[in-house]
Amino acid sequence: MRAKQVLGMVLFCFALTAFAYAQTKVGYVDVDRVTRKAKAVNQAMDSVQSDIETLQKQIDEKRQQIRDLEADVQRSEGVIAASEIEKKRKEIARLRNELDDLAYRAERKARELDATVFEPLMKRILFAIQDVAKENKYDIILRGEAVLYGSTGADITDEVIRKLNEQAAAETSAPRASSISAEQATEKNTVRSGEQTKETLDKSPPSQTPPSSEETATPRAKESSSKKASDSSRSRPKRPVDRQPE
Repeated sequence: MRAKQVLGMVLFCFALTAFAYAQTKVGYVDVDRVTRKAKAVNQAMDSVQSDIETLQKQIDEKRQQIRDLEADVQRSEGVIAASEIEKKRKEIARLRNELDDLAYRAERKARELDATVFEPLMKRILFAIQDVAKENKYDIILRGEAVLYGSTGADITDEVIRKLNEQAAAETSAPRASSISAEQATEKNTVRSGEQTKETLDKSPPSQTPPSSEETATPRAKESSSKKASDSSRSRPKRPVDRQPE
């Protein structure tokens, strides 16, 4: 009797869980496919891909040099002088130090990329997933790897990729639109300043003959000049008048 009661309770709980999930709209997204197909993600990855490839190439070259020298040392032991073997071993030690330095730089670069590129990209993807879920009224969105079975109707991966591509296209066109508007504003200002210059020239009075220096002289200047003339006439010696004898 007790076993039947326990079994009934278990079935009742299972029915409640199934009913709850039946009322919940669940979707899933393949994040790996989003990172491969979304243009915004590809553009960000292309910008850092060259730096990563350069460091990886240098690391691979150093490792190959170390392997070649170690093999050379093993072949040359007992054949060449001990001093030459010691030189090769010092060269190996130097290459190992350079390899450690490259590995440290690669690790630091990876941390920088995580902070400046990958984390913002993941946030951007999550925001796009949230937008698509709200637009389609999903209650739960699962990661694609966690879904053992799901219908194609519950897969929102393509919609998330479309959302990210639309955002990337809008961001690309925004700087172009701002630059065009700036050029138009500059052109309008140039035309307006030209019109204002022309209007100023049209309103200016016609040119007249400049007055003479005598007309433009101030009364004080005239008085000063007349006084100088009288002084000069006074200071000039008078010519003696020839008198005729009476």
